[in-house]
Amino acid sequence: MKLSDIKLMLNGILSFKDFKLNIFEEMTEYSSSSSIKGKSMPVYLTEDIDLAIGENDLKVLCEAFLKDELSEAEINYVADALLLSNRVFFEDEHVADRIGYLTDPEINGHLTKEVVRDILES
Repeated sequence: MKLSDIKLMLNGILSFKDFKLNIFEEMTEYSSSSSIKGKSMPVYLTEDIDLAIGENDLKVLCEAFLKDELSEAEINYVADALLLSNRVFFEDEHVADRIGYLTDPEINGHLTKEVVRDILES
C-alpha cells in the first residue's frame, strides 16, 4: 500500500473499490495473520509522500466502515499503516488517538458500528 493511494482514497479520487483491489494481496496475508493470536500482522507501506491526517480524513475512514465500503480488517490495516509511518502527520493528538482505536482488534477489540459512531462523536 502506498501513502499516496491512501491520500487519493481519502480525497475521493481513488474509489474504495479500487483501493481494495490495490491492497487485496496484502490484506490476504494481514487477515490470515490476525487469526493467530499473538502473531505479528504485516503492514506493507510505501512512504512515497508526506501525508497530513485530519478530522475530515478520520471521518472518511469511519463513514467508509459504517457504509460497508471498507471492512474492519481494511480499516485496521490502514490505521496501522498511518500510525507506523514516519511520514504521516496528524492534525492533533485527538485525531491520532481516535485513529488508534481503529487498529488491530487485539489492542482495542473489534470494531462495531456503535464503536465507530462513538469515535466520530468524541
